[in-house]
Amino acid sequence: MSTTTNESTADKPRLLDPEQDLLRVENLKVGFGEKRDVTEIVHGVSFSLAPGECLAIVGESGSGKSVSARTLVGLTGGKSHVSADRMEFDGRDLLSFKDRDWRGLRGKDIGFILQDALVSLDQLRPVGKEIDEALGLHDWGSKKERQERVIELMGDVYPELAAERDNIARWVGDEEESFGRTLVRGQEMLERLVAEARESSTSWIEAEDAFKLHDTYGFPYDLTKELLAEQGLAVDDDGFVELMEEQRTRARTGAATAHGSEDTHARVQEFAAATSPSNFVGYETLRATTGVAAIESQGERALLKLETSPFYAEGGGQVADSGLLRWDGDEAEVVDVYRVGGDQVVAIEAKEIPAGAEVEAVVDRETRHATMRNHTATHLLHAALRERLGTHVRQAGSAVRPDKLRFDFTHGASLSPEELRDVEDRVNEWIKASAPVRWLEMERPEAEALGAMALFGEKYGEWVRVVEIDGVSRELCGGTHVANTAEIGIFKVTAEGSSAANVRRIEAITGPAGIDFFRDRDAALREAGELLGNPQDALAGARRAAERLKEAGAQGEQAQRQALGEEAKRLAGEAYELAGVQVLVAATELTDQKSLLDVANRIQSTLGGDVVQVLAGGDKDKVALVTLATPGAIAKGLSAAELVRTAASVVGGGGGGRDDMAQAGGREPAKIDDALGAARALIEEKLG
Repeated sequence: MSTTTNESTADKPRLLDPEQDLLRVENLKVGFGEKRDVTEIVHGVSFSLAPGECLAIVGESGSGKSVSARTLVGLTGGKSHVSADRMEFDGRDLLSFKDRDWRGLRGKDIGFILQDALVSLDQLRPVGKEIDEALGLHDWGSKKERQERVIELMGDVYPELAAERDNIARWVGDEEESFGRTLVRGQEMLERLVAEARESSTSWIEAEDAFKLHDTYGFPYDLTKELLAEQGLAVDDDGFVELMEEQRTRARTGAATAHGSEDTHARVQEFAAATSPSNFVGYETLRATTGVAAIESQGERALLKLETSPFYAEGGGQVADSGLLRWDGDEAEVVDVYRVGGDQVVAIEAKEIPAGAEVEAVVDRETRHATMRNHTATHLLHAALRERLGTHVRQAGSAVRPDKLRFDFTHGASLSPEELRDVEDRVNEWIKASAPVRWLEMERPEAEALGAMALFGEKYGEWVRVVEIDGVSRELCGGTHVANTAEIGIFKVTAEGSSAANVRRIEAITGPAGIDFFRDRDAALREAGELLGNPQDALAGARRAAERLKEAGAQGEQAQRQALGEEAKRLAGEAYELAGVQVLVAATELTDQKSLLDVANRIQSTLGGDVVQVLAGGDKDKVALVTLATPGAIAKGLSAAELVRTAASVVGGGGGGRDDMAQAGGREPAKIDDALGAARALIEEKLG
């Protein structure tokens, strides 16, 4: 394999040539929405090297981090040197890290471009603006042009790219704006940290501060280091790594304890593997007489393997069933059902049940049926969102419980009240239509041929279960559902908001919970009507109350205007003439600058001619100051801005403005008289 690149080829980026390129990257998938560690991505790539030649892989994770130079050198082997801005292998410059800037591309973009590609280090230097040139995009500067180029290159393999062109453009724009806001927030915080370091005469930034920038504000750590380096400052790298590891440990612990501790999770798997899988019959029945294949005490709980189980194990967003086990006049509550692949383990409150004993397993019917209503309603909601907002809507997570449902979906903007109403109405129309709900099992290719939609978070085998709501939707789903949409009863959205970037979340209730919701609303409306004097028509009462409030507000404004006019008249009487200028320096009981300015303008109109005013007011905690000067007074050396600064400095405040008008505040009301005295003295000095 030749590594020689002539001058003209180097100057003109090209598509990758298997005869000249150093590295073959096979089935590389970078990002694709998964926040995998960069090292895992690199280790997952297969490549071949010619004897004595050197290569590296460049990737980027979904969280925006670049591959470590040290990781790349470690994979390629050989003599190497790594510095802050470049990596060398056997004395040859492999990859420059100068001007690194990954903001132009996301993980998916790079993944699309590198997948099944032949990559030459001579041609591919994907750092900063060079990424476009390495991909033959050096003449395609804009975001839109880059997007179109990727669609052109990958559209045959991924036809959905062209179909979703407008949505991709919107999401890319949203991501760019979001990252721009992240940079602004991060840079503001970084500027404060730099200033604090300068004040304390230190040459470094605490790891905790850098970690907060990264973890709380999403500011890239590499960018933090680069910006600090420009200021001659460093950051505690080792401390940052320790904090990141602590965070990963917390995340792993949190995931492991979703159903208990990590040890419990491992024990459940071991326990399930020790016996034959349970036969799940919960689609057909809520009650089964069965044998206990195995039982193991776990403190306050016991793990149980049933030969036949009607209990649904948590999965696909649907919570596990609850219920009872009954035997020989005794019973135990089912507190959880763990899913272990295609098997399950039942957790019960600690009881002595002999292995091999026959028990009656009974699912809590009311709870199961409420969960079934919400699960079928989730499918209806998905269909209504796609119908109203567009086919870009895809499930991005769900939680189906007996009390409510939560549905996350891909969409780049909040839903308007009209959109929410339309979606809610559409779901209720399908409920009223009494559409049959059917489910059947088939091979996955057959289901896909029928247009069945795969749902987020589900892992499917070759044999799948398809849930079809007649005339509405067809989805791959292993959950439990009602037999007819009419069983849902009613559907009500209770909340809509953001779940993540370009992901919205809807929460809703159905059936009795929906009825209770409207009963509560009706009771609250009746109570509001009674308070408004019209319990039978609260809306009419509210309208009448609004009219009265408006009338009262108008009367209040009129009274306030009248009071301000009287105060202006009173204060105008305190003015005195000095060197041809009407001078007013006075305190008033008014507490805000808006009112003071109103009064000052009235006084100026009343007095006429050349006028200068300094008015002060306030309460026990603050001071308000306003100064005005007419053109004639300004011509004689007076400035409203100078006067307000003089007075404000006395009351512990500050402010400013123009020569003709200025305002200020203060924190020491007790010194108002002193402040006015200082202003008066300045006026007399200027006019003396």
